[in-house]
Amino acid sequence: MIGGALIDDLEPCNVNMSSLDQILSKLDDIAQDPPTANSPSGDDEIPQPLWDYINSPLDDLNWKFLAPGLRHVSIDADAGKSGTVRLFKITPGTTLPTHSHSGTELALILRGSYSDEIGRFQQGDVADVDHDDTHQPIADTGQECICLIATEGPTVYQGFLNRVLQPIHGI
Repeated sequence: MIGGALIDDLEPCNVNMSSLDQILSKLDDIAQDPPTANSPSGDDEIPQPLWDYINSPLDDLNWKFLAPGLRHVSIDADAGKSGTVRLFKITPGTTLPTHSHSGTELALILRGSYSDEIGRFQQGDVADVDHDDTHQPIADTGQECICLIATEGPTVYQGFLNRVLQPIHGI
């Protein structure tokens, strides 16, 4: 509000109409460093902060079976009292159970893509869902979908069988 009041008190002045063009042309002249790989391995799929935790290409990780079409790797990161950080590998066409969340879930898509009631998420996208969102992701490409998932709390499954199995797989 203070800034707006100060601007209101200023006397109008004439601006050269070519000023914007001059500024934009100077931006084009700025030298840019060439892009660098995200991780020491040169693997562009893995952001540097994640590389620091896994220290391995995605294909070389020790993926553990969770369900048909779904594998995971736990990431040893501080995710709070009941949160988790995991990598999920979903085979193309696999549909995950309908669920919501007991807190926020952030998903960074590292490879492939998936679709749900919220939209389509592909490599580089971040999905941000919480207890208000119920969704059923499906890996929707000819390529497996690998996501980094960070949650504040346990997943809330809609189906009886999934709720019964939840304590066994810990998600």
